[in-house]
Amino acid sequence: GLPDERQTIGFTVGIEIRDAAVGLPSFANVILGAWGPVLVYPIAREEDGRTLFRMTMDLPHSLPAKGARLADFLFDAFIPFLPSALAEQAAAAILGHRGHLEMAPTVNLPAPRAAFPGVALVGDAAGCSHPITASGMTMGLRDAETLGEEARRRARAPEGEPWLTSANLRRYRNEHDRYVPTRQALADAIYEAFRGGNEGARAIQRALFEYWESGPEARRRSMALLSCAEGRPRVFLSEYLKTARHALETSLVPRHAQHFPVRDRLRQVRGAVGLATTKLGLVADVMWAQVRPAWLPRD
Repeated sequence: GLPDERQTIGFTVGIEIRDAAVGLPSFANVILGAWGPVLVYPIAREEDGRTLFRMTMDLPHSLPAKGARLADFLFDAFIPFLPSALAEQAAAAILGHRGHLEMAPTVNLPAPRAAFPGVALVGDAAGCSHPITASGMTMGLRDAETLGEEARRRARAPEGEPWLTSANLRRYRNEHDRYVPTRQALADAIYEAFRGGNEGARAIQRALFEYWESGPEARRRSMALLSCAEGRPRVFLSEYLKTARHALETSLVPRHAQHFPVRDRLRQVRGAVGLATTKLGLVADVMWAQVRPAWLPRD
């Protein structure tokens, strides 16, 4: 059988809100500043014309409260950090909910081997990350597209022969192993930044938003990498270095740090540099996955 390498990294609790007071109601809205990231997105249009939204809140692996006490934790750790109108709606939804709040584990699955004799793994089965990046469906479609290209090669295969041969599965695995590490590295880094658990992560968080606000091209490049539409190693490395540079600038340049004493600015810089340095090995792994010759043996 396949080894189970899933890692439960936390939990997600969800509530439903009608006509949520968000800036962009037709998009998924990410709200930061609470214990963990908050995601608000539309899920259904009701018969009366109102829109039903789901709000999910990211909880730690070691739950600080369970059962009825979980609502108290949400009121302390999340509600005060939401925009006022949305906070009122969320509070009312929590108070009006009957029974235990809906909750599910948040799982991280390092990409396993994507193909075995007679078996191809696609989507989350072939590696999944924190759902805050919303890249799971994109990755599933990309895997299906890649596998479909191999099926097209066999369009004229004689009747009775396998739809996909071992050579097709090997090519699928080679291509899959090029783009999945990029997606997982970026998804994990974005979640860590959105979580903002230390000075380094908060510096990277500020840098990400400043970089994305610098122009549409920056946003397009990041999304292309996250969705694996962009696979050139130099682009990945360039985006990583740009974010690291923005992290240093947002910690030091007076325009961003004028209210902080020099000691605090240096602490933020050390945190950002430390976080960036710990990711260098991951960056190297991604770069190698993208340039690795297909003829090299794999496990």
